[in-house]
Amino acid sequence: MNIFQNRGNNKRLLGTILICTFSCLVTPPVRAQLVKEKANCRDYSPELTPKFKVVRRTDAKAKSSLQLFITVSAKDGTRDRLIALSCELAKEYATKDSVYVWIFNNKRAAKVFRPLRNGNDYATDRAYLGMYGFSRVPESFFDSSLTWEPDPGSLREVYIDLGPPPQRQN
Repeated sequence: MNIFQNRGNNKRLLGTILICTFSCLVTPPVRAQLVKEKANCRDYSPELTPKFKVVRRTDAKAKSSLQLFITVSAKDGTRDRLIALSCELAKEYATKDSVYVWIFNNKRAAKVFRPLRNGNDYATDRAYLGMYGFSRVPESFFDSSLTWEPDPGSLREVYIDLGPPPQRQN
């Protein structure tokens, strides 16, 4: 029997669809637990900086914005090491107006990661350690910060304000 031939089943199906749609609209979305902190690059020694490898790089047309997808070893995914890495990246790319760096502990994840987080598989999400960025763009919503996930794949994030962007070096 075709679904379009039986109107009783169609009404039941339509009711089920409406209930599911309505429940999705009224159910609050799951939100990450966000902890805010401040840190200063002067407090972190360059010796703490982990080795990293750039897996993907995207330069904007104006060459003033840069996106990097990098990997570090899993043991280097600690708060202090990622802050030290962020501070070194700031120095290295200080000529840019804005820099966004996604940090992973897996090369494959860095290759396929989607920043909007739609369509990333479980393994990719588990390999995501955090994101560092700075922006000198007027009206930007942040200066220089690191968002770190202490437990990759969890909903807990630590937002670490690193203050103003690095001084531009020409």
